[in-house]
Amino acid sequence: MKHYQISFCIVCMNRLHHIQKTLLQNIKDNEAYSPTEFILLNYNSGDGLDEYIQAHFKKEIERKKLIYYKNPAPKYFHRSHSRNIAFRLAKGEIVCNLDADNYTGKGFSAYINEEFNRQENIFLSSSLHPDVTGRVIMRRGDFLSLGGYDEKMADYGFEDYDLISRMERKGLTNIHIKENKYLNAISHSKSERVANEFLRNQLEHCYLSQLTPSSSTVLFLLNNGNFIKANLINSNGINSSFIFKPFRNPMVTRENNELLEGEWIHTGKEINLYHKGILSDSLKESPSSIFPGMLKGGSIKYEKVKTSSALVDEIIQFFCEQTNKNKWILNNENNCLTVNPNGFGHASVYKNFNVNHSISLS
Repeated sequence: MKHYQISFCIVCMNRLHHIQKTLLQNIKDNEAYSPTEFILLNYNSGDGLDEYIQAHFKKEIERKKLIYYKNPAPKYFHRSHSRNIAFRLAKGEIVCNLDADNYTGKGFSAYINEEFNRQENIFLSSSLHPDVTGRVIMRRGDFLSLGGYDEKMADYGFEDYDLISRMERKGLTNIHIKENKYLNAISHSKSERVANEFLRNQLEHCYLSQLTPSSSTVLFLLNNGNFIKANLINSNGINSSFIFKPFRNPMVTRENNELLEGEWIHTGKEINLYHKGILSDSLKESPSSIFPGMLKGGSIKYEKVKTSSALVDEIIQFFCEQTNKNKWILNNENNCLTVNPNGFGHASVYKNFNVNHSISLS
């Protein structure tokens, strides 16, 4: 049996509390299979990740079990870009995405090696298990030939489903990981899932308007002066020929996949929305004893939602998922196999705290 070198690729942005629980345990659980490395990419985490790794993982770095990289540039989390960097830095013949909150389980690397020895033209995934959907394992050559994760998918969700779809179109067989011992993860809130998203961090105000019992308009006012508006449809599902149906019920989708974007200006008494430089709506303050802070634009009344609320986090998660889902559907419809025609995972990083030596991925 061939012993493949396996690289577990972890990206982390402000998830130190997960790394503290999972990283050492995962290294220990895979010690018996020696050709294994853990790539940990610090995607400009601001929670003391550098200091923690330096204090607790010196031996693992010296043994080259853990290779630590840092990209000091990003302001917001970009799942596709960060994973592409980590996968490009990996040396293994087989690469595995491992979210910071995931446990591999004891002997997972040996299990991976057995599966890739058993069959050719395969990849492994945990796409049937909602808590670990990002676990995708493939030959590094297959990953590179597909152009990595699609970096058009900057928001939360569906970047892994898109990669899986393209691998299947490439002719690779998806082997589902079914052993529960390999599929454990730390549970966390929706708030934590979107905490580092661009939309979450740029959000200044959020307004909702219920149009019908099953549809609402959501309006995001961003602190950079831009707005995003879309109609959300609440339904039991949509017709789809795709194998994956990751949305929970009730399903939320964007009406006609349409999105209105532009600039907003608060004049003191009203909020004016401009699309392509033309006034598209004027929202006037409409005092209400039931919904203080309500806005009214034409016949539509908007209720202001507290930006720190769990409801806003849920709206953002669904909104981001739908944005990426539309891109995934388009890739499927266009029979797209390879993405990122201008390259992927471009970044400057430094290795194992050597800030004087930058590695350029171009």
